[in-house]
Amino acid sequence: MSQESVERFLGRIITDDDFRRMAMGSIKLAMADYGLSFTDEEMSAVMAVDWDIIELVSGDLDKTIKRSSYSSVNYRHAKVVGALS
Repeated sequence: MSQESVERFLGRIITDDDFRRMAMGSIKLAMADYGLSFTDEEMSAVMAVDWDIIELVSGDLDKTIKRSSYSSVNYRHAKVVGALS
C-alpha cells in the first residue's frame, strides 16, 4: 500500500464514527471492509494509533465534514433485508 492508502484510512477513522468503532474493535476487519491491505510496517504504525487522541480530534470536527452515523454495516444489513423481502 501507499502513503495515500494510510492517509485515506486515517482520514476515515477520524471522519466516520461507525468506521472508527469498527477499527477500534478490529483494524483488520475495518481494512477488509474498506478494501485495504497494508504492509507489515504500515500495519504496525496504524495499530499504534492512540484511539483517545483520535476520538478527541474527531469530536472537534465540524459535523458537516463527518459522515452520517448510519453505519455501513447497517447499510449492508438493510440491503440484504431489502433483497430478501
